[in-house]
Amino acid sequence: MKIGIIDDDPKSIEVLAGKLNAMNGIEVTCTAGTGKAGYEMLLDEKVDLLFLDVQLPDMTGMDVLDMIQKDGSINCGVVIYSTYDEYMLQSFRKNAFDYLLKPVDDDELKLIIDRFAANEEEMKPKSMERIDAEEKILLFLNTTDFRLVHIKDIGLFCYNSNRRLWEVYVAGNKRGFVLKRSVTNAMILGFDPRFVQVHQSFIINLNYLSEVIDNKCHFLPPFDYIDTVKVGRMYRRKLIQRFSRL
Repeated sequence: MKIGIIDDDPKSIEVLAGKLNAMNGIEVTCTAGTGKAGYEMLLDEKVDLLFLDVQLPDMTGMDVLDMIQKDGSINCGVVIYSTYDEYMLQSFRKNAFDYLLKPVDDDELKLIIDRFAANEEEMKPKSMERIDAEEKILLFLNTTDFRLVHIKDIGLFCYNSNRRLWEVYVAGNKRGFVLKRSVTNAMILGFDPRFVQVHQSFIINLNYLSEVIDNKCHFLPPFDYIDTVKVGRMYRRKLIQRFSRL
């Protein structure tokens, strides 16, 4: 499990990171001392769980939590931790995974980690499942309805920031299909190597990408009608690295 920490107190980071790194299967992979630096860190580094201090020099931990939840490209659990318990109710109302008081109690910390690991295993969404050797998948559109499609017919995924969920564009349909709210960018990217994220709101099938002009993607038919997909600055380098270059 990869862990991130955002805290303006280096000593607190050192103590918490030491406790976490001593646990089996846990690694603190990134830390930051301000809200802005922490948010940018999460755009570059994929973490499973984030420990987020409430009191930061440039903004509150609650502000950072809001930014994370509005960003479709960041998918991690968030534990708010603080010397004070007055932010606990607000944290849970904002859907934080848990709340941890400083100084950090070893038993409480282990309980949170164990609960998060168990929750991740239990709640693994079944929105996309391989069902045969011909690379077909089930796309669950809601709790009861689903559509069966070939992976090769999926052109791209678009994050609808207003509805806070992903939509998928499939060959033969010019309107996107809304996916269950539990679908995340990490799930999509981990499902097939043809899917690559080019923007915090767009994941494309590389087989349909024909060119990038002025940081805008142009696609091969049947997705050539789509002209709104931009390549974000943070994702451009990774996209280029997927190809041999002349």
